[in-house]
Amino acid sequence: MIIRVYWPQRGDRNETEPIDAFWVEATYEEAEKAIFPFLAPEAIERSKTHAKEGESIASQIGNSLRPYCFLVAQDLSTIEPCNVHYPFHHMWNGYSPFKELPECHINTLEELKTFVPLNEPIKFYHLNKPYGFFSNFAGYAIYLNAKIVEHTTNDSYWGDGGDGSGRNMLGKLLMETRERIRNELFNSANAHTR
Repeated sequence: MIIRVYWPQRGDRNETEPIDAFWVEATYEEAEKAIFPFLAPEAIERSKTHAKEGESIASQIGNSLRPYCFLVAQDLSTIEPCNVHYPFHHMWNGYSPFKELPECHINTLEELKTFVPLNEPIKFYHLNKPYGFFSNFAGYAIYLNAKIVEHTTNDSYWGDGGDGSGRNMLGKLLMETRERIRNELFNSANAHTR
């Protein structure tokens, strides 16, 4: 499965907070193995109909090998079968909410939960929301370069204040700690090779 575009902070769901949604393109085999188990039978049939109708469109927009397309919320709360032309359709009238990103291959939808589009800040707050593993209450290892922002309206000192005007001290501390650990690991590795 591949991702080439995504919809940042999609907010038209029945959720109070917007969330990133990813455009996932798949072959029939990939969809059958990794996506259909999440869908109701009628959604599976709808995706098959979309794929059959869109085979000629798929070849025009460059994904003829993956005509099964889905808009997937990052927390997997919604998975919508779509026509292959959806992000590229003229209905957007020159403006599209989708952003391009370098083509990424994924094996499971679970990988989307921790996927960070390049050049976008990582916004986190709750443990059970996207990027919750950055919380100082979470016990996870992280391997990213992608800026770190605690995104909350509750705190303009430790967080970003919700609108980017906060000091984001927790995010800054995490980035400083990441750099210090990298330097220590690099120095330790070099000391052992001498």
